[in-house]
Amino acid sequence: NVFYGAIFPEGYGFELRVEKVVPLYMAFRDAKNLKTLKIVVNDIDGDGKCEFGYFAMSCRDLETIDFTQYNARPSSLDYAFFNDTKLKNILGVFDCTDCIRFSNTFLYCADLEEIRFVENTIKEVISFESCKKLTKSSITSVINGLSDTVTGKTATFNQTAKEAAFTNEEWAVLIGTKPNWTFSLA
Repeated sequence: NVFYGAIFPEGYGFELRVEKVVPLYMAFRDAKNLKTLKIVVNDIDGDGKCEFGYFAMSCRDLETIDFTQYNARPSSLDYAFFNDTKLKNILGVFDCTDCIRFSNTFLYCADLEEIRFVENTIKEVISFESCKKLTKSSITSVINGLSDTVTGKTATFNQTAKEAAFTNEEWAVLIGTKPNWTFSLA
């Protein structure tokens, strides 16, 4: 939690460079004025798995997070982007093979548009109920990211985002690819 509660200059962009994958637990929680954030790892050491819980929780000025050069596998995303009300883009692709929790990860991320997941790696309940601007490609990536092997799990999407992105027929076809999941619209 190196930058927990930090106050950055207005509209600040920050790049964190690390030598190896490190836990990002609460690293930028409640940071003020942070507009863009880029995490770069020089060399992935070990298995690349790390803790992302509360990573950028309540960073209300944050618009873009760039993980394209940080190919880590989160072990938890609990509250990672909770209450990031201006967050629009999460760049990079999340490999959730090892992720065991998504509690309130995207709650109050009303402006979130772009996010990507590695196919068949999401094994836990996940919700985008607040994400009313999520794009068609992002919703498709989330659904493709849902594991084919787990049962009894629910994926929740915002009704407005779903209706803006898909016809009823397109939606039925897409969610039909994951018969082992329950889908909810909020």
